[in-house]
Amino acid sequence: MVLVPVAVAYIGGKYLIKEGDQILEATKEEYDNAIEQGAIIVESFADLIGDLGESIAEGTLGVIRGAGVAILDASQATYSYISSKVADRRVEAVAVTWAMTVYGLTAFTIFNRIRRS
Repeated sequence: MVLVPVAVAYIGGKYLIKEGDQILEATKEEYDNAIEQGAIIVESFADLIGDLGESIAEGTLGVIRGAGVAILDASQATYSYISSKVADRRVEAVAVTWAMTVYGLTAFTIFNRIRRS
């Protein structure tokens, strides 16, 4: 089976021919021969590879969107679990959280004052 070149390009000092899904390096004679057979001359490598870049970008964007949704779902599930466990001791939990925040800020302040002196 002989593949007919569908596109040719001269990029970076190299002659390139696209045959089917393959991009091959060629000689000047092969390049001229492909043009005579009706191959399209493209001006950039992006034109030569076609929609490959777009499909990679769409796939990557799909992964990022899926990861974002998974993070939000996990955060919501974590919040629901913690709030269900703490529901009957809500007042104590809030008091402990504030106390630990005040203790942490106090320790941080004391440490910085000692370090500066």
